[in-house]
Amino acid sequence: MSKRYPQEIKEKIRKRIKDGESKFTVSQSVGIPYDTIIEWTKDIKTSKNKTYLSETREEVRKRIKEGQSKSVVAQSLGISYHTIRGWTRDLKRIRIYSPEIKEEVRKRIENGQSKTAVSKAMNIRKGTVINWTIDMKRSKIFSSETKEKVRERVLNGETKIAISKSTGICYDSIREWTKDIKTSNSYSLEIREEVRERVLNGETKIAIAESIGVCYDSIREWTRDIAINKANYSRGITIGGKTLAILKELMIKGYSFEKVPKYSKITLKMHFPVKTAKIKRNIIFYLEGRNEKAFDAFLDTFEVKSFTEHQYKSMAQAFGIKDA
Repeated sequence: MSKRYPQEIKEKIRKRIKDGESKFTVSQSVGIPYDTIIEWTKDIKTSKNKTYLSETREEVRKRIKEGQSKSVVAQSLGISYHTIRGWTRDLKRIRIYSPEIKEEVRKRIENGQSKTAVSKAMNIRKGTVINWTIDMKRSKIFSSETKEKVRERVLNGETKIAISKSTGICYDSIREWTKDIKTSNSYSLEIREEVRERVLNGETKIAIAESIGVCYDSIREWTRDIAINKANYSRGITIGGKTLAILKELMIKGYSFEKVPKYSKITLKMHFPVKTAKIKRNIIFYLEGRNEKAFDAFLDTFEVKSFTEHQYKSMAQAFGIKDA
């Protein structure tokens, strides 16, 4: 049953649309479904060429120069992202970092973290991190102590992929350091028994693989003789690792640009209202109803510089936006 709203709320929303706010912005601010607002205001013609005061344009340009993103400015002022993009096409958003931040980045790289991991952890563009550390050769980054710790963890039964994720060290580097270590029999009997017990208790093999850092194929081999009782899954699912991190980001922001394994993608789409948009090599996850927000964030994050009208419509359709 559709929710009924007082006439006063409808009139306030209609007034805001007439005053120039976008329907999507109004929907986000009042928490009313976008389709409902469209229905209430379908008789209101919104000009695509709205007239804005010069003061408004100057305020927008000032905020962009100070480092705010175009999508944030668009949402705060209720102006279309693409209008703001047109006003500030000649501006480059420059973020000024303190010398302390640059030193922290270089210190992390020296301690063995990858540039990608540092970029994500400190919310700094990877290109910026690369520029700051261009004089640092990869072969001299890792100390002998770091290599020994990695070898010890592999000998103790951890997978190379799990160690790579936890330390931020490239998987190929870990594989090169430990190529003389045989890992086929590195798992203890206790680990195998724990895995079998968890499968018998109804946990999925994918969730177990993520939580303890054991290869999914190994878990499948150890539990090949166990018949999965599908009734166990009615109690719910267990999610951990990368899948859980993506899910948390989706709940907070409504979208995520993180790269995930294939099985994480399947888990998310199977159990949650998650959609995906694929543009070139980028896969974007977003929740139902958040496609426009995800699209705006995509344009701002990946800094799409120029495109034709046809390309713009194609990208919008990838996010399920038909009237772009």
